[in-house]
Amino acid sequence: MPTDADAGGVSGGPTPPSPPTPSSSNLKPRLTAFQAFEGLAKWLDVVRKIAVSLVVIVAVAIATVLLVRETRKQALAIDPVIVELLDLKEAMTPELAAQTLAKHLDAIQHSGAAEWSKLYVDHSSSPIDLQIPGVPFTMRAGMREVASLFGRSRTTIQASIVSRRASPALAASVYVVGDPAGRASCESYADASGMDRLLECVALEVMTFVDPKVAASYAFNIEKAQCKDIDAERRADEDDTTRELRRLKKRRSACGFERTRSLIAKALERGRPDDRPWVSYVYGRVHLARAIALTGIDREDQLSELDQAIGRFMGARSELNNAPSAVATLFEAYVMKGTLIHEATTTMPWQGDAGSPMQYQLYLAEATFEEAEKNLKAISSNRTPELNALVKGFEGQLYYRLWMIKAHQRTKKGIVTVADRRDAGEMSLLERSNASYAIAAQYEPTAALLTHWGNTLRALHRFEDAASRYLQAADLAPDWYAPRINVAIAYLDRVEHAEAQPPLVHVLYALGSSSDYLGWVSGGDPLDGFLSRIDRALARTGVPEEQKIYQACRPATPRGDYDKMVYVTNAKQCLDKVTIAVNLRAASKPRAALKGG
Repeated sequence: MPTDADAGGVSGGPTPPSPPTPSSSNLKPRLTAFQAFEGLAKWLDVVRKIAVSLVVIVAVAIATVLLVRETRKQALAIDPVIVELLDLKEAMTPELAAQTLAKHLDAIQHSGAAEWSKLYVDHSSSPIDLQIPGVPFTMRAGMREVASLFGRSRTTIQASIVSRRASPALAASVYVVGDPAGRASCESYADASGMDRLLECVALEVMTFVDPKVAASYAFNIEKAQCKDIDAERRADEDDTTRELRRLKKRRSACGFERTRSLIAKALERGRPDDRPWVSYVYGRVHLARAIALTGIDREDQLSELDQAIGRFMGARSELNNAPSAVATLFEAYVMKGTLIHEATTTMPWQGDAGSPMQYQLYLAEATFEEAEKNLKAISSNRTPELNALVKGFEGQLYYRLWMIKAHQRTKKGIVTVADRRDAGEMSLLERSNASYAIAAQYEPTAALLTHWGNTLRALHRFEDAASRYLQAADLAPDWYAPRINVAIAYLDRVEHAEAQPPLVHVLYALGSSSDYLGWVSGGDPLDGFLSRIDRALARTGVPEEQKIYQACRPATPRGDYDKMVYVTNAKQCLDKVTIAVNLRAASKPRAALKGG
């Protein structure tokens, strides 16, 4: 039988429930709201201290960098300009005149510093920092004051502007404080832009004292723009002596580069060894600018200027560390020289004798391009993307020009043609040119590069691809005629060099693009080569009557003085007559016949 012990446990009574075991959470007192906010405040205080420390560290670092820069580079301070004009209502305030002067100084500095520092031509460039009146205090301004404690004082510019009482002119004088020779004056006609021109002149005079190399760069850009139109004042009745005398005077006045050369001499007076390669570079550019200005006027002098340019560039090439600007100008001179020599043979009757003057000229042109190619290959393969694009772009030009000489020798004609697909040598040169242009275009596809690339593709019979490159070039340079006329030439060549009778749609494309060029772009210069291409393309259409229509109305090549727009109008009217005839033929064809590859 069950006992009480069995039912109630050992104690004889009911077993009480076990008390709950206290956990660790129950032992921790709960935080009040005040304590929670107090903890947050402590955490935020730590964050604030860290942030303040970081700000102080950054500020000290920036101040240190600015101080180092201020102690290393030259600084200019411009005092308020004294302005005393007869008409005070139109006069600039002294502060505004000083700020305008600073604007011109900055423009001149960028014209020079970007050329010599960015492109690694000048190894001792020290950009000039301007302190302009009226500008509020900044950390940089404060560092200027600290830098002056280390003996790096600012160069102070003082200038004044007055009106001439005897003539409607403005005169200015400028003084570089502390430099006994640092005085100059400028004068300008008192018209709407006279004050701006005057302050530009003052800025250039200041830069001449501060850094003549930068001033020379700016002066070169100005004088280069003036070096043109040597034959602009020709007269129909002048004899040979009068014509050459006029050209000689114009050449010396327009392309003398007197200011540039005087500033170069001033830079050399400082006696810095690293100025020598810079001088060779600038003089090379002077000779190249003169060669361009002599185009079509004096071939022998043009070749002489190109030889001098190449000599200057080659002499300084190693010291210039293959700077992109130096490479570009050197090989521009090479290509221009070889092209000039080759183009002289295109008007000569063919002479196959190896000892003939024509074959000698072809040899000289080919040797010039091969020498340029050799110098290109000498440039290290470890180069920047910019330099690599330049090298590849010039490689493309050189291979194309070498192909042109081979094509000339094959066709015995001076006109630009397409390659013979059966000639492995011609096709190899063009394929190498195409590959080089493709690499160059990956960096910066300029209008000139795309146009040259289109020429190569056209020679490879890739006419649609060529037209595409020309159109891209036209988009980049809408005022340049070359891409537009080359679009028409590409489509005309597609008709002329078709293996079978060209599709009618190709003929319409060729005539339409030619009409587009004449109607919208042509300035009226002689179009004999272009009009001859149209004639040759019409000879391939299989309809002799259409070519006869064109030949009957084609305008003759003008001689002497002529109305350029009348000439263009006559050429377009003639082309439109042929286009109407071709369109009538197209209208009579089944629609499927208009489709072409």
